[in-house]
Amino acid sequence: ALRQFELAMVPFRRREHNWGHLMEERLQRSSELLRSVVQRTSSRPKPAAPTDESLPWLAEACDPSEAGWRLAEIGCGMKIRAARLLRHKPGRRAVIEYCLGGENAGDAVRLVGKTEYKSRQRKRMATQRLLWDAGFDSAAPDGISVTRPLGEVPEWNMWLQEHAEGENGWDALRGPYAINAARLAARALAKLHRSRITAPKQHNYMDEQAILNDRLTTASHMAPDLSPRIDRLRDHCSRLLNSVKEPPDALLHRDFYPDQMLFHRDRVTLLDLDLICRGPASIDVGNFLGHLAEMGIRRSSDPNYFAEVERAFLETYLKERPSVELRSIAISKLATLARHAYISQMHVGRRAFTSEILFHCELLLAN
Repeated sequence: ALRQFELAMVPFRRREHNWGHLMEERLQRSSELLRSVVQRTSSRPKPAAPTDESLPWLAEACDPSEAGWRLAEIGCGMKIRAARLLRHKPGRRAVIEYCLGGENAGDAVRLVGKTEYKSRQRKRMATQRLLWDAGFDSAAPDGISVTRPLGEVPEWNMWLQEHAEGENGWDALRGPYAINAARLAARALAKLHRSRITAPKQHNYMDEQAILNDRLTTASHMAPDLSPRIDRLRDHCSRLLNSVKEPPDALLHRDFYPDQMLFHRDRVTLLDLDLICRGPASIDVGNFLGHLAEMGIRRSSDPNYFAEVERAFLETYLKERPSVELRSIAISKLATLARHAYISQMHVGRRAFTSEILFHCELLLAN
C-alpha cells in the first residue's frame, strides 16, 4: 500500500499526458490494500478472556497486540509473544502473565500484570518499590525478596512486576526439604515484620473479630444443620480475640500462607502484598499455622499432618522475634481455622470438610 502511494506521483514527475488518471488508479489501489489489511486484522479472533463488567478492559489486557503498545509506553521494548490469564476473581481483580521476547530466544522474559476494579495500582506499586528498596531486592544477601515493580498501565488499573521463578510454597513444604523451607519462610515473615516502611493502614484483633463474626454468621445460615456449633465457635472466638492486647508494631502481610511464597534453592520470594498494613505480628503467624492445619484436614483428616513443618516454622520465627506471645499465636491460629468453616461452605468441593474443621476447632478450644 505504501509503495503504491509513493508511485502515484511518478506519472506527474514524468509529465505523462494521462498523469491524473494514473495517479488516481494508484491511490485507489493503495486504499484498497489498506482496507484489506484492516479487515484481516479486525477479523482475527481475539484471545479467549472472560467478560467482566467491573474489568471491561480484561479482554484487551489478555490480547498480546493490545498489551504490546501499552507496555511499550512504560519502556518495555520487547514484543509480547503471549498473554495468559493466571487468576480471575470476577468483579474484583485478575492476574495476567506476559511472555516477551527480543530478537534472540535467550532474551525471553516474563512479566506479571495485576489489575483491579478500583484504581489502586499506584499505591500497590509504591509499596512494592519501598520494600524492594528496603532490602527485599533480588540480590538481598539473606535470600528474602519481593518481585521487582516495573510500571503501571493506568487505563487498566494495572501495575506490572517481574515474574519470579520458584516452587510453590505448598509443594516446598511437602517436599524433601520441607523443614528448610519452613525455616526460610519464618525468617522471611520475621524480616517483613521488622520492616519500618510506611504502611497505608492499621489492622488489629478487633478487625479480626469483626471479620470472623461476619464470616461465621454467613456460614451458620448456609449450613443450618451445623448452625449451633458454628454459633458457639463464633462466640468463643469473639471473646478470645477481644482478650488479645498485642501492640500493632509489625508490618503485616495479612494473608500469609504457603501460596504466597516461591522457593528457589536457598531463596524465597514473597508474593501478593496487597493487604500490607501495621498490626500485631501474631496475626500473620497464626494465619500461617491455621492454613497448615486446614490443609492437613483436607489431605488426610489430620490437622497435625504438617506438625514438623509447624514446629520448625514457629521455633525459627520466635528466635527472630521472641517478644511475640504463644497465646496470641494460638488464638490467631484458631480464628484462621474457624474462618475456613466459612471458606469450606463457599466452595462446593470443600463442604464435606466443614464438620471436621469445626470438630478440630472445638478440640483447640477445649485445650
